Amino acid sequence: MFREPLISSWLDRKKLGEPDKLYEIDAVSRDGTIFPAEVQIHETYLDGLLIYACTVRNIIERKAQLAELKYMARHDGLTGLPNRTLLYEKIKHLIQMPSGQHSFALIVFDLNNFKAINDTLGHSYGDTLLQRLGTLVLNELSADETIVRLGGDEFAVLLPKCDEAVAINKSKQILDIIERPVTIEEITLAIGVSLGIVLFPDHGESPDTLLQRADIAMYSAKRNGSGYAIYDKQYDLNDPYSLVLMGELRKAIENGEFTLYYQPTVVMATKEITGVEALVRWNHPKYGLIPPVDFIQLAEQIGFINPLTYWVLEEAIRQCKMWEEEGIDVHVAVNLSVRSLQDTGFPQFAMDLIRKHKLRADKLLLEITESFLMSDTVKASEVLTNLRSMGIQLSIDDFGTGFSSLSYLKNLPVSTIKIDKSFVIAMMNDPDNAMIVRSTIMMAHNLRLKVVAEGVEDMETWNTLKTWGCDVAQGYLMSRPQPPEDIVKWLKEQNNVGVWG
Repeated sequence: MFREPLISSWLDRKKLGEPDKLYEIDAVSRDGTIFPAEVQIHETYLDGLLIYACTVRNIIERKAQLAELKYMARHDGLTGLPNRTLLYEKIKHLIQMPSGQHSFALIVFDLNNFKAINDTLGHSYGDTLLQRLGTLVLNELSADETIVRLGGDEFAVLLPKCDEAVAINKSKQILDIIERPVTIEEITLAIGVSLGIVLFPDHGESPDTLLQRADIAMYSAKRNGSGYAIYDKQYDLNDPYSLVLMGELRKAIENGEFTLYYQPTVVMATKEITGVEALVRWNHPKYGLIPPVDFIQLAEQIGFINPLTYWVLEEAIRQCKMWEEEGIDVHVAVNLSVRSLQDTGFPQFAMDLIRKHKLRADKLLLEITESFLMSDTVKASEVLTNLRSMGIQLSIDDFGTGFSSLSYLKNLPVSTIKIDKSFVIAMMNDPDNAMIVRSTIMMAHNLRLKVVAEGVEDMETWNTLKTWGCDVAQGYLMSRPQPPEDIVKWLKEQNNVGVWG
């Protein structure tokens, strides 16, 4: 039984331009139990008669699994606290509240000299300490306040409807709690903490800006030994990368300071090397080779990310064509920023580059972050459909940090998802991460998507992923990112050229 007539409801959807697509309804079993069902209807003619073919599938297990995955993706496996993904969602929710109701504070803190505890006593002591301190701070918070583990020994506390005085008072409470001695297996530990405070909207109007400036305030507190500090724009002047950015980032392209490194991807079933990912590095004359994590966000803040992305895209296409002419048959993957994808002229720009260098469109794989998909689903679908119609391959990068996108991936023209390396690296020692990786592979295959596992660093991880049916691997086990001349040499050193191992 169904709670709505199938054919008439399908016809209504067809009028809205949605024929032959999967959709969900509530169905009723014979014992009266209501369960979610997935329905697909096709119409055809048989002997001149119009007939409807209907497929109905019970998806209650899939729904339960998805709910579990969404919970796991938003909570830290070690402490059980909310993680960075859930923090972003909560901050966005507060930002979107009506004016006058959404002032709030964000406190970011980490432990002083925490590394010494891990190095001296072992990671089990460090893990236990993090769990204890997380619980102690949580017990001091009200129901509408949130503590989050950002990663490592870094935490954040979100305080809704909060002014500066309340934020300072809460910071002092956290200082007092964490600086009390903690006994673990008869060993008493005393540890310090540094906190950075930001207020919305005074110190930023986006999650990224608030977190970055809370970090800056925290490091100011750490340098000054003051325990806590409220963000002040003068602190940015003490950041060497900001100084570099102001004077030299915009000139780096014309000065030829950017370079691309390439990391191969390997088909797990055959060990065939089918592609490489292009990764930008800044070969700075003073600071040496700077990884993207240190300058990409800065480039976004000053509006330089589009010129940088376009340079990376052309250089990767040019290099891929050169390899093709040398008989090296690999595709090249390029990461795209949200801002580039929001540029209405980007799809045509990408196609112009492909034609300029006479590269087959399917040799280019564009990797799109989930944040873009989640920020504007209609715009995402439009842009991706446009790119795919040109023959360009599409992949979702860092998958696993926003599981709500699973519900509509089947309607987007993507062929591949890349599981975020944080899950892959930790999966052999963390059952929660292992569950996320394995379930993601299974669910992606149900949606006819290929899966790339990023962060494969040892054979144990490789073998486990292969057993779970993962399609492609990328990581230090096969090769670290290398400049073009070295990656070509690496490719030619592989057995039979093009096969790893």
